[in-house]
Amino acid sequence: KATPERLELLRGRAAQVAQGGYYAAVEVYLFESPAGAKLAYDYLEDRMKARTGSQPAQARPLANQSAAFRFDGPTIGTTDIPSVYHRVIFRRGNAVVAVQTFGAKPYMSTDQARELAVLVDRKLLGEAPAVEPTPIPTPAIGVIGN
Repeated sequence: KATPERLELLRGRAAQVAQGGYYAAVEVYLFESPAGAKLAYDYLEDRMKARTGSQPAQARPLANQSAAFRFDGPTIGTTDIPSVYHRVIFRRGNAVVAVQTFGAKPYMSTDQARELAVLVDRKLLGEAPAVEPTPIPTPAIGVIGN
């Protein structure tokens, strides 16, 4: 629901992005075998290539397979500053990883997404600590109908 408080929070976040901040999302998929991960990686790469507006981006290779893409987004909030998404995907053994960043086009490159991908890769290799997230209670979901 678009409450005044929620709208103010969104304006604040848009202002941070317009000034060089960015959002990041990381997905890690583990498969039983490297062969299964390769099939999944190839599928994901093909999907990124086929997406309308998606463009290949330059990034140094990472792990067994990797690719980078760029996708132009809408303007940031009420500004005229264009946004951009960058996605780096890679496969390391039986793991497939997708890292996506979103930020203001003047401040962003594939570098931010790749740096995060390298951090995930270091954790997969045991070169950096992979801290388990703190579990939170599952929120209660009300029953709908009978």
